[in-house]
Amino acid sequence: MTELAASGKKFYIDLVGIDQAHQWRRDEGRYKRNLADVFGLEMVRADPKELYQAYQEADESEAKKIADKWIEGATKVTQPYDAILNSAKLYLAMKKLLKKYDADAITVDCGTLLLTGWLPAIPCFPFIQLWNDGSTGVCESDMDSTVSALLGRYLAGRPGFTSNHSFDLKNNRITYLHCMPCPNLYGSGSPAQNYEIVPHGESHVFGPSIWVDFPVGEPVTTIKASMLEKKIAIGSGKIVGSIKDEQACSSKMVVETNARKILQNYDYPTFGWHRVSFLGDLRETFIAAAKLLGLEVVEEDK
Repeated sequence: MTELAASGKKFYIDLVGIDQAHQWRRDEGRYKRNLADVFGLEMVRADPKELYQAYQEADESEAKKIADKWIEGATKVTQPYDAILNSAKLYLAMKKLLKKYDADAITVDCGTLLLTGWLPAIPCFPFIQLWNDGSTGVCESDMDSTVSALLGRYLAGRPGFTSNHSFDLKNNRITYLHCMPCPNLYGSGSPAQNYEIVPHGESHVFGPSIWVDFPVGEPVTTIKASMLEKKIAIGSGKIVGSIKDEQACSSKMVVETNARKILQNYDYPTFGWHRVSFLGDLRETFIAAAKLLGLEVVEEDK
């Protein structure tokens, strides 16, 4: 599924089925009402064929310039050029749809559409480039994570890292892991962290993903909105490292936090397992915004 949001609108492409990333399908009417009431956003839906067609029509010479720029910025590249070029063409396709629907955020049901053949390239780098453009890209057609990413972008001007996570209770840490963190973690136009263009974590055949060297010692604030329940989960911590291996998702940010308390307070039915992390101590900023928006605040680490 693909989703875009801006100018009071969201656009998304999806198939069917409910999982943790697709909370809106539990009650689409209520979800849309809450989204409009709280954020003034409207959902606009399109068929996956539209994204596929836009990809087929992408200007390859323009895509080559984009792919070359991604490669030039990397400290290491282990993916073939054609695969990176295909991702650049997908970025141009997303930009075309964003313009068509007057939107500035997009989320794609990556795995489903890749496996069914409707997504001709992996969207990790397209999402990253959208963040660098000052827009928003989120994976897995996750509406709640897209809303969370937009909230952080407009409050702090920084990209959100939508991720899964694993708990290390012995060391009181959480590893946030996924395949599309923007290396310009301090905002569009800021210097990029060192990054490598690597295979996608779950499957090398999917195409290029990214490994980012996260800045050790930086505070990080992690949130997740639930539009069905009008709640927002908030936690914070400090980055203590980056893990590099091919198991699971390619980028892994290790955060020292109150992992035991977060596990005790874990509310999967409401928030799923995705969380969205931003560099900086933004807890009070998010809490103030949530209260003004009428969202119930859940401080997961307290």
